[in-house]
Amino acid sequence: MTPETRLGSQIPDFTYPGVDTAGLFDVVARQAREADSSGFDTVLVMDHVNQPRDAVVARDREHRPGTQRCWPRRSRLDVVSNGRPMLAGGSATLDGTWYRVDNTMNHPAPVSKISIMIGGGGEKKTLRMIAQCADESNLICDDAEIARKLDALDAHCATLGRDRSEITVSKQKNACIAPTHDEARADVLASFARRGLDTTSMSDDDLAQWLGLIAWGGPDEIAEHFAPLLP
Repeated sequence: MTPETRLGSQIPDFTYPGVDTAGLFDVVARQAREADSSGFDTVLVMDHVNQPRDAVVARDREHRPGTQRCWPRRSRLDVVSNGRPMLAGGSATLDGTWYRVDNTMNHPAPVSKISIMIGGGGEKKTLRMIAQCADESNLICDDAEIARKLDALDAHCATLGRDRSEITVSKQKNACIAPTHDEARADVLASFARRGLDTTSMSDDDLAQWLGLIAWGGPDEIAEHFAPLLP
């Protein structure tokens, strides 16, 4: 049986030309609806802005929203693992170096199981943390490194006695899909310009290097690019 392939859409920032704070809620909600109607399984937003995630939940009740968490360096592994009982509807106690809570509860309980996704590709710490307490692994690495990262995750699961099949693995990658090759290229260049990158003054080699950071093109080109990465 061929494994199911699912696509998620991440909204990495909330700066839109001509959109002020008052209009941000509707813009993000519209993005979530468009992602849903286009077949995306998940919508992810960065958690340092709460309003956009609320927009996804409020306007798109049947979609699977998510939040990408960037853990502070001083946070310890037990902050994540000891939070599991609370997410499951029970209580949790933590007596750590930086955080202390006693019998804290998440009430009312979640309407469904909350999956823990950890993003990254560190083979010694991050992937071990995933093997210990995560439901999903979102790999952030070069395409050529995927096989090695999966081997490292397998090894951590074996060491910790975790069933590797319990962990869903995804890959984070920038992509620009447009109806045609030329339209996709124009969209990517426009995106660079909005971020202050002057591609007109670059050499051909430098421009090719920047363009190589993103998978871009028409639908068939994007499918061809991602096909070798699928199981």
